[in-house]
Amino acid sequence: MKRLIINFTVVALLCFFACNSDDLEITVSEKFDSVINMEDISEFHFEASDINNLIRDVEYVKLEKTIQSEIQFIYKVSSSNNLILVLNLNQDRLEALLFDRSGNFKFKIDYNNLDGGGALTDVHLSNKHLTVLDNINKLIYSFDLNGNLLKQYKIDREATNVSFDEISNRFILHSPFIQENASNSIHFFDSELYTGWGEAELDENYIIPVAERFHALPDGTVYYTPFSSSKVYKINPNLEIVGQIDINTQGSGEGLKLSYDYSSTSELNNYHLDQPINMLIGNEDYISIEKRTENGTFTIIYNKFNNEVYKIRHTTKLNDFGDDFNFVFRKFHGSFNAGFISYLPAIKFNQILDLAVDEEDSISEYFSHLPEVSNEDNPLLIFYSLK
Repeated sequence: MKRLIINFTVVALLCFFACNSDDLEITVSEKFDSVINMEDISEFHFEASDINNLIRDVEYVKLEKTIQSEIQFIYKVSSSNNLILVLNLNQDRLEALLFDRSGNFKFKIDYNNLDGGGALTDVHLSNKHLTVLDNINKLIYSFDLNGNLLKQYKIDREATNVSFDEISNRFILHSPFIQENASNSIHFFDSELYTGWGEAELDENYIIPVAERFHALPDGTVYYTPFSSSKVYKINPNLEIVGQIDINTQGSGEGLKLSYDYSSTSELNNYHLDQPINMLIGNEDYISIEKRTENGTFTIIYNKFNNEVYKIRHTTKLNDFGDDFNFVFRKFHGSFNAGFISYLPAIKFNQILDLAVDEEDSISEYFSHLPEVSNEDNPLLIFYSLK
C-alpha cells in the first residue's frame, strides 16, 4: 500500500487564548507539529493483503438486549476499564447504556436520573466515573460505575461535550456558542474556577456538528478540532496544549458557516465536502479522521509514533477472510486503548455473512469465532485492535 511522508518538526505554538482566572493559566509544552497530506485521496485503497500491516485483531461483541438496553441508534461508543459505554439515541433523547467487556448489560442512565426537565447532552467514561453533562439545566453529574450518583456541579455556561480527569478532579468542556460570559470554545472547570482557550465559533443561527469535533479519552485528555479548521489539538486537563496536527485537505476551505435555511440536499452535501475534517476520534497511539469526498468517504488513520498514514475507503471489501474474518471496513464510532470501535446492525451482520457463504462455501470454517445473532438483536460492536 502507499504511505505518505509526514513533515515532522518541532515548532512553537502561536497561541491566542484568553484566561478569565488569575489562578489558572494555559501553558504550551513541547509540541510536535505534523502535517498530514491528504491530496489525491482517491488513489489510496486499502487492500485485503494490507490488513496485517494495521490491524492485529478484530473482535465482535454482542450487546445484551433487554427492555432497558434496547439500542435504537448508536450516537457514540467508548470503552475503558473493561466496560463499554454506548450513548443511545432513543426517540430524540440520549441515554447512557453501560455494558461489561463481554457485552452483558449493567445499567442505564437517562433523563429519569437527572433533575426535573434535564436531558443527557454528553457522557464521558473514565476508569472510575461516568460523567454526564446536562446542558438544559447547566449541570454536570458524577456517577460511579454501578450507577450511583456521587456529586453534581452547577456550571454557568452552555456546553455540548465534557471530559473528566480523576487525578486533578478537573473537567474540560466544549462550548462552541458565543455567550455573554464565555467567549472561548474550550473551558477548564474544577468546581469553581474557569479558564478558557480558543475562540467561540458560532451563534445559535448556525448548525455545527459538535459531537464530531471533540473526542475525550478515559484519562480526560481531549482531541479537538475547531469548526471548519484543518488543525487538530491535543489538550490535557493540566491546562496544556501538548500536540497539534495540520490536515492538508485538497479543495477544503476554512471558516465556512451553514444556516438553518440551506436550500437543498446538494447544498448540504457540498457543506460536508468542504469541511477539512468530518469526524475526529483518537486514542493514545492513533488518530482517526473521517473525510467525505466526491470519490467516497475515507478514514485516515495516523500513527503518532512512526508517522505512518493509512487511507481506507469505507466500501473497501476485504476478501482475504482468514482467521480474523472481516466484512467491509466500517466507520469508527469510538475508541479504546488498543484501537477503534465500530458497529454493525444485527440484520446487516447476517446479510453480509450469508453473502460471504454464498460466494465461497469453503470459508465457513472461519466463522466459528463469530457470535450467533438474530436480526432483532442489538447491533454488534467491532473492536479493531491496531498494531
